Amino acid sequence: MAQTPKSNGKRARPYDTVEPLAEDLGLTVDTSCDRDDPGCVKDVVDGYDGSGNILICWEHDALTDIVEKLGDKDAPSYPDDSYNIIWTDPSPYSDITAETSEDCAGLDD
Repeated sequence: MAQTPKSNGKRARPYDTVEPLAEDLGLTVDTSCDRDDPGCVKDVVDGYDGSGNILICWEHDALTDIVEKLGDKDAPSYPDDSYNIIWTDPSPYSDITAETSEDCAGLDD
């Protein structure tokens, strides 16, 4: 899942990040939710009836709002200067159980 890209190409980075993985897995990236609509993300997550995990890739400024909307009452603030942190928030989405990084050169230095 990634935020809806704008028709002018803006806000496309989350989609561009997950699209190659989705293609390799034979999946379609859900882009039905606007960047600033965490309620929409919650509705999509709540409506998911498949097996396995849900990957949500979003503009980092909105991730805390999404996690809160999903039910984490103590959601951490996503750092303003970081772009590659991964939060693991297993169902029922009430607690982030892991925070990891991709150890990207230039981003984690």
